[in-house]
This record gives sequence, structure tokens and C-alpha cells, in this order.
Amino acid sequence: NNSLGACALGAICEALPSFDLVELSLGYSYVGQGPSLTQEQADENMVKLAACLKHAPHLETLALQKCGMQPSGFAQLICGLSAAPLLKRLLLDSNVLGNTSLGAVLLACPSIETLSLQDAAITDPTTMRHALEDAATAPRLRDLYLGANSWRGARALESLRAVAATRGLNLLNLDVEHETCR
Repeated sequence: NNSLGACALGAICEALPSFDLVELSLGYSYVGQGPSLTQEQADENMVKLAACLKHAPHLETLALQKCGMQPSGFAQLICGLSAAPLLKRLLLDSNVLGNTSLGAVLLACPSIETLSLQDAAITDPTTMRHALEDAATAPRLRDLYLGANSWRGARALESLRAVAATRGLNLLNLDVEHETCR
């Protein structure tokens, strides 16, 4: 539960070339908007984080749960994700990412195997279904965590499940009976 500033992220970024980093966990550290960060500071942090990823070509796991990420900061992160070609696990739970987050991650991370977008302000399963329909996009994706989102429409949620089944995906922590459907 720390608020990492651009200075701290800059120091991490400078140190990365001397390591063969495989896992980076900044979960529960406010690199995005937090109690003591302005939007400008949060955006600067996301630029620094994207730069950090460019110095971690062997990164396999990136954990950014509950770090105050908003859609504008997420766009910055996506730029950095493409510099991590071996990324297999991406944990983005409890951030405000929105409906287009899945498609953006799948395009930026072709080797992704596990993606967690629980409680990520996703409401439209149709948008997610469209992102998953192209099996050539992120062909290694196997586990997708989508629980604790407020879905609009149980029928659309079922169609998302059908596309996932066609791709052989495990939709985890997603139970229509227990999800909030409007």
C-alpha cells in the first residue's frame, strides 16, 4: 500500500538492465491514481512503468492489482507491454480499465497465457466476446479471470462463455448466477 512516485519508478527502470527480471509485482502500490497522486503524476508514473517494461525483455509475470490505474494510464501501459514479448501472466485486478481492456491486452501481448481482469470496471461482455473471437489473437491464452465485474445482460455473458469454450479458454471466477447482471 505505497504510493510510488515517478522518481521511484525511474530508479527501478534504471536498475532493470542489470537484472534478468522475470517477475515484477507492483500490486497495491499506487502507480496510478491514488490518495496522494494527481492525474498528472499518475500519467507520469505510467510512462515510467512503460519504460521499465522496455528494460525487462524476459518478463513473464506482471502484477499490477489495485494500483489505481485508470483508462488513460492503461493506454500508456499497453505501449510498454509490447516490449515484453515473453509476458505470460498479467494481473490487473481492481483497476478501472473498462470494456476495451481485454482487446488491448490481447493485441499487445501475443504470448499471454493468464490474464486477470477481476473488478476492472468491465460491463459489456459483447465487447469482450468480439476481442476473443479471433483465435489468432493471443493464441496461448488459457486462463481468463473476469469475476466481480458488473455485467450488462446475462445473455451476452453466456455468448462470451460460448466463444471462450470454442477457444478452449478457462473463464475463472465467472458465474452468471453470482455475477451482478443489469
